[in-house]
This record gives sequence, C-alpha cells and structure tokens, in this order.
Amino acid sequence: MRVFPLLLLAACATRVVVIREPAPPPPPAPPAPAIAPAPAPPPIAPIAITVQAPAPAPVAPPPVAPTPVPPPPPPPPAAPGEPIITKVKGITVVGDELEVIVLVGKRDGVTREWTVSVLRGDGDERVLDARARIVRVDVDKTYLRVALRPDEVRANPRVRLAP
Repeated sequence: MRVFPLLLLAACATRVVVIREPAPPPPPAPPAPAIAPAPAPPPIAPIAITVQAPAPAPVAPPPVAPTPVPPPPPPPPAAPGEPIITKVKGITVVGDELEVIVLVGKRDGVTREWTVSVLRGDGDERVLDARARIVRVDVDKTYLRVALRPDEVRANPRVRLAP
C-alpha cells in the first residue's frame, strides 16, 4: 500500500476506500478593523405639554314662555238706533236671489231683526226695487238675500243696516 502525504489509500479485495487526512486548521483571520461606535444622538430637549380642558359650554337660562299679547279690543258696537253703512264683500247666486256678504256682524250689534237697504252708487239714496233681508249673522259677517242682478249689486256696492 502506498501512502500519499495527504491521502491514504486502502485497498480491499472488492472495494477501494479513500481516507483523507484532516486538513490543517485555517490560519487565524486578521483582526477586523475597529469600528468606532456611532456618535450618540444629541439629547432631546424636553417639551412642555400643557393640556387645557375645553371651556364649559355656556348654560342658557331656562326658556321663559313669552307673555301672550292680548288681542286688541273689538270696536265698540254701534249705538242702538244708529245705522251701519258698509260695502259688499262677496256675491253668490242662490236661485233667483243673490246672497251678499258684508263684514259687519254680532260684534257690531247687528241682529237678524235689523233692516237692509241697498244704497245707490256712493250716495245715501236707496235702490227702490231692491228687496233685501238678513239671513244669518256671524261674529264678523252678515249674510243677506237681495232680489237684484249681480251687475246691479256691483254698480251699487254699499248697504245700510239699521235696527
């Protein structure tokens, strides 16, 4: 058997086995250059943090109910025996008559027993052939039935109501 410096061969009848000698250890590595430590960061100045609580919401005083303003007093009713002259505010045809609305009523002292006269134009003379009667009296309206045509009432829109 032959021995080689690094290699040892052993022969066997059926197999060849190669045995190697261990390699010498590697030389030590040169020392790494010294790395200077990183400079320390500059110190952080402390920050003063002040937290202020939010200002409290203003508290509104409890709502005060407004004092109701009384309605103006109604106009004084007409003196008994004193007629009221007013203008026609509405006309409706009812059969062969007209229903006429005037804006005076119970608050003015008008009752169903009062008499009605349709006045001619702007004067105080009554239309002679105008038959008129009070049908209903509300607080602020009076409903009249008049035996005239609508164009005659429009031409003579003033009415006198008398007790």
